[in-house]
Amino acid sequence: MKAPGIKIKNLMVGFSEHLPINQIKWELDINPGELVGIIGPNGSGKTSFLRALMGDETFLSGEILIGGESESVQSWSSKKISQHFSYLPQESFFDSFQETEAYLRLAFLPRLGLLGRMSQENSAQLDSFARDFELSSYLKKRLQDLSSGERQRVFLGRVLLQPSQMVLLDEPTNHLDPNVVEKTWVFLKNQKNKKTVLVATHDLSQVERHCDRVIVLSGREMLFSGTVSEYQTREIKRLVFPFTY
Repeated sequence: MKAPGIKIKNLMVGFSEHLPINQIKWELDINPGELVGIIGPNGSGKTSFLRALMGDETFLSGEILIGGESESVQSWSSKKISQHFSYLPQESFFDSFQETEAYLRLAFLPRLGLLGRMSQENSAQLDSFARDFELSSYLKKRLQDLSSGERQRVFLGRVLLQPSQMVLLDEPTNHLDPNVVEKTWVFLKNQKNKKTVLVATHDLSQVERHCDRVIVLSGREMLFSGTVSEYQTREIKRLVFPFTY
């Protein structure tokens, strides 16, 4: 199944209509299968933007159309949203005594339902993914016995394993060592055409190396949305992050 695109029209984001994050309505198109880096200073609205894409409470008004869907996401049922989106927040809550394998199996819950049972195909997908994402050695370990970096890889793994085509990641490489950070970005890049992936991050170098598109939020506005080469040519980074030079 081909990854969907996103059409955003007249989007206003925030927690109150009286105090929106953006003063000018946001409009942009994200192409199917793109890896998109969302960058900007703390408090610029990166997390609120990601959540608004799922029609969450930070969505104030506008339209977000996914693929060939005719209805904007804010009118979708929670079940439909969970089947189309997988989301990694900055902080993930977990059962300390749960084993990694049981936690990863939750990735199939939106499709199977509470009473559904994993098929042999699902189990094979989990095992294959665990090998590819280097989680096999953690499968029988409890989450509380993992380091913070190892747990973050498991949290990220569950989101990527979920059979949804829209992946939203909020600071996914927190707590990860540089080697794992690089492997994670390469893995995300290899999802091209399978999933449309949006990543809120402060890792500017990885965004420039791996992303197809860059969205820059700053000063309560969307300053830029375009290709990485356009972002570099227009020196947006110098404007938003002057101390990186």
